[in-house]
Amino acid sequence: MRRSFPTPTLFAAVLLVLLPGRAAQAQQGNDTIRARDGTPIPVIPRAPEGMAEGAVWIPPMPPLEATLPPEAWEPVGYEQPPMPYILLRLPRTNITRARFPAIDFHVHARELTTPEAYESLIALMDSIGMGAIINLNGGTGAHLDSTLAVGEAYRDRVVNFVTLNLDGINEPGWSEWMAGEMERGFLAGARGLKVAKSLGQGARNPDGTFIQADDPRLDAVWAMAAKYDMPVMIHTSDSVGRFYPIGPLNERYEAGLWRHPGNTSGNLYASGPPREVIEQAREKMLAKHPRTRFVLGHMAMLYYDPGRLGTLLDTYPNADLETSAARPGSGGSSSSSTRTASSSAPMATSDARSTTSGLPIGASWRPSTSTSIIRPRSAPTAARRATGVTTSTGSAFRTKCCARSTSRTRSGIFPTCAIPSSVSSQSGAGELTSGEGLRPGNAPASR
Repeated sequence: MRRSFPTPTLFAAVLLVLLPGRAAQAQQGNDTIRARDGTPIPVIPRAPEGMAEGAVWIPPMPPLEATLPPEAWEPVGYEQPPMPYILLRLPRTNITRARFPAIDFHVHARELTTPEAYESLIALMDSIGMGAIINLNGGTGAHLDSTLAVGEAYRDRVVNFVTLNLDGINEPGWSEWMAGEMERGFLAGARGLKVAKSLGQGARNPDGTFIQADDPRLDAVWAMAAKYDMPVMIHTSDSVGRFYPIGPLNERYEAGLWRHPGNTSGNLYASGPPREVIEQAREKMLAKHPRTRFVLGHMAMLYYDPGRLGTLLDTYPNADLETSAARPGSGGSSSSSTRTASSSAPMATSDARSTTSGLPIGASWRPSTSTSIIRPRSAPTAARRATGVTTSTGSAFRTKCCARSTSRTRSGIFPTCAIPSSVSSQSGAGELTSGEGLRPGNAPASR
């Protein structure tokens, strides 16, 4: 018997089943539902009334309260799989290693404090064709010391960043201590600073308010990075859905978060600062410290609005982008691809994490939606900058990396830009001698 495709009416019926409690709410056609306060929310955004054919418009963000779930609504209580079983039957190419040696700018490997940990990681990198990584979790204090001391023998493959430590920020002398840790780390071989999202939505002032990126106590930190021309990889703000109420209209809920009653972990609607506060503080930081190179993690968490992202980059020349865990949320927007691609080499970032965090680091390096890849298009260099895994081969790799036309760090993270030939899976990269290394440089030998 011939089967017909579902009608719009059937889709509307399915929607009501999937959104518990919605059946009692007024409906306005098949493409609009009403929130708890009566606000109509289009399931499929429609152009404003009277807009001319071919005119361009941007759907507005829904008010936070407009997405509150129905009264007495509860999560479904089961785990949402990251992806349903794929029924589409198409030929697939088995890919197990990078075609060209790559540099991953965004890796969390805090366990790199022993030779065994380095050897294990590098063996994995060799197996997949990863040329080198930046470990953002070098830490401070004794952890930083051991990471850098042991890592000296592996500096051709692993570069370590100092990690901002906000413990004690409310105590006198913290600014000088943290700036001193950075300087000590830079002189010992660290090549940048990592700032986690605890700045902005975790660390608090004595009065309970959240400490933001424009806090005067951080001025010495940003100035120290500028002094040594080291990049600051900073993750502030969060996925936009985390600022909205938990409920069936929240895209993060649909993606699998907060599925169990009482689980609000990572949701900022009731417990965190408004995203506007975090974003305004970030812009004040960028304006106040024009000599500091800030790499804005996860596309500055503005992946959902390429227009705002482009304006941010145009306004602040000292801001670059890092793209991990953001491209899926942008819907594969060709606009954002054009804005962030400024070189002829493909770029990607993984946000790979070490095994103790629950995610095998190798899983983040397999082809998936969590690994962000930008395929550059024809675009002026001014339009724009991305920092991530940079891939190329042979002398072209050397030229592009050393010219910083792709990594844009300006800090000499990899000034010799040579990948051991054993890593390459492509003829041509073997032109690089295995004795050469990605040696850090450019920091003053002494003050």
